[in-house]
Amino acid sequence: MSLATILKPPRRVVAPAPAEPPLIRYAPSPNFNGVRLATRGAVLHATRGNAANPANEFLGTLNWFSRSEAQVSAHIVIANDGTVAECVDPVMRAWHAGQHNDTHLGVEICQSRLGDPISDAQVSSLAWWLKRMSVQFGFPLTRDRLPFHSETVQGASVGKSDAYPAGSADGLAFRRRLEALL
Repeated sequence: MSLATILKPPRRVVAPAPAEPPLIRYAPSPNFNGVRLATRGAVLHATRGNAANPANEFLGTLNWFSRSEAQVSAHIVIANDGTVAECVDPVMRAWHAGQHNDTHLGVEICQSRLGDPISDAQVSSLAWWLKRMSVQFGFPLTRDRLPFHSETVQGASVGKSDAYPAGSADGLAFRRRLEALL
């Protein structure tokens, strides 16, 4: 056996992202305007509606996005079971992250409260959708193109914490889970 074989790191087996998420639901939001002229990535958000359970968090978010007075939306919302709800057509400009609306897709991951776990089904559906959008719009699937809202200038200026506090162990673990599927 050669030294190169001995020193070669072991292969890591990673489950692939699903070919299709469990369910795609259409839940249109009126809160968008115009066609986005460039798509450089996607901003990742957490819903944080403080619902009693994951199903209510998902439904409450969709209800809020369906109301014009909310003045907020995202392209998709991902439920705890991995269900993807499309709220705004990906070519349109959703209202989710200030100036990043012009250049980034918006993804809401259902998480009732800071510290609630993000499920494997959510991460798998997120990876599936991001891969499709990367192909459609031609952006690389790199961390700098997939920031948490809190990692954007606009998000930091309004105190967003999103799925996990910036630099936290849980946030880094989430990133590793996502990157393993991309």
